[in-house]
Amino acid sequence: MNPLHRPMRNWALATMLAALASGGCGRSQQPVVPAVDLKEAEIARLKARIELLQNELDSLNGQLKETHGRDEKLVNAIRQLQTRNRQLEEQVRVLATAPAERDTYKARAETLSAYVLRLEGEVKRLGGTLPLRGGKPTAPTK
Repeated sequence: MNPLHRPMRNWALATMLAALASGGCGRSQQPVVPAVDLKEAEIARLKARIELLQNELDSLNGQLKETHGRDEKLVNAIRQLQTRNRQLEEQVRVLATAPAERDTYKARAETLSAYVLRLEGEVKRLGGTLPLRGGKPTAPTK
């Protein structure tokens, strides 16, 4: 063997041993994954995330529909209560005037009763009868 080749061989051997000691010829211990496989894995991960988010959206939409249903029931109940409240307010307004109206009607009834008695007395004085208390009217006698 040529003595000039010996140092070169030692240097190559030393370089190879150093490379193996530092992790193996510049390569990592993990297998090399092509860029296409990484992109496909990322796409699969994103699709799974989209599906998860879609399921969450569907769940939230269901909850929103339930909430809208409850809101609608509450709005209807409030409207019914407002209608009933207006009816009761009208009754209170009518009944608030009832004592005064009762007194007015009572006074009118007493006035009419006195007038009828006066008319009956006048008709009797003239000799006839009025059909107010039953019976047939008769003409006064002369």
